[in-house]
Amino acid sequence: MNVTLFLTRRCNLACDYCYESQTGGTMSAETLEKAVRFSTFDGRPVVSVVFFGGEPLLEKGLIEHGITFCRKHEKESKTFFHLKISTNGVLLDEETVELFQGAGMLVSLSFDGCRSAHDAHRKLVGGQGTFEIVDRAAGLLMEKLPHSTVVSVVTPHNVGDLYESVEFLFGKGFRYVIAELDYTAAWDVDSMKVLEKQYRRMAKLYIERMGKGDDFYLSVFDEKISSHVSGGYRKNERCEMGHHNVAIAPDGTIYPCIEFVGMGEEWAIGHVDTGIEEGARDRIYEESEGEKEPCTDCAIKTRCRNWCGCMNMRTTGTLTKISPVLCAHERMVTPIADEIGNRLYKRRNRTFLDKFYNAAYPFLCLFKEQKRS
Repeated sequence: MNVTLFLTRRCNLACDYCYESQTGGTMSAETLEKAVRFSTFDGRPVVSVVFFGGEPLLEKGLIEHGITFCRKHEKESKTFFHLKISTNGVLLDEETVELFQGAGMLVSLSFDGCRSAHDAHRKLVGGQGTFEIVDRAAGLLMEKLPHSTVVSVVTPHNVGDLYESVEFLFGKGFRYVIAELDYTAAWDVDSMKVLEKQYRRMAKLYIERMGKGDDFYLSVFDEKISSHVSGGYRKNERCEMGHHNVAIAPDGTIYPCIEFVGMGEEWAIGHVDTGIEEGARDRIYEESEGEKEPCTDCAIKTRCRNWCGCMNMRTTGTLTKISPVLCAHERMVTPIADEIGNRLYKRRNRTFLDKFYNAAYPFLCLFKEQKRS
């Protein structure tokens, strides 16, 4: 299970594409402990705990308490906690990175890429860009925690910089790059054409890096290639609306996914004091899983992210309607990813075959890394 803890709704940035409200308070240490105990209720051997916000590093003391309590509860529950944090990087310093390093924590950094792409949206409250601050944080992470993930948001305003941004982030040393479209933005025919051109340039970069034997993850293509190999998205790749993922608000209310935090009681599926209300969870899950009318006869419906209730809610206000932007995007990117896969498969590229057809690939990556060091 993945349990996302909203430590605080506050943030120290004013990103203009952010969907988070900055109201809703801060989680108490007592609620955090209850949330950690709740996460082991079904006896799973491994649980992922994500420190989230707002900006979670505004509550660094609470994070430290959470790390200590998780490691203590591991012994009591016989559950291993895989700790993660999602941060904008503004408050990352050497001491904090060393804290995360010691805790074995995976860091996900919000960094939109090159200066023009990043500063287009990710600004301080006063309007100043944050590229230099976050670039410094990225350097610290690559030095101490080279497996950190980077998440970039793509909008019509920065899409022209997408290829350059991806190349920049790989150049910084990131190997796990998630390029996520802002589906709520005002995409039009022209901006989608720019996106397609950027994707085709990125496809060449992907093939080139594979040819060199590089181990890396580029979400926009890897997800689609994997969906081809697996015949669709696998259950463990989906949030499963309260079954695989849950989000816990500062007051301890449990929601099926991060998008629903603070949206009201109708979307709550429990509380850390009382556990999951299965009826509420199943009602939301079943509604989200229902057939979406525009998708019925679509050839790529099992490879499309139409299953994501969070995204549907954010873009259309319902669980069952699909954003036209999402539909256009999936129809664009899937053939490009298939072209990449076909070329590399025909070449019998060793890295490609291991990555998508060899279950031992993560261990091979670890072995190669140890050999290099």
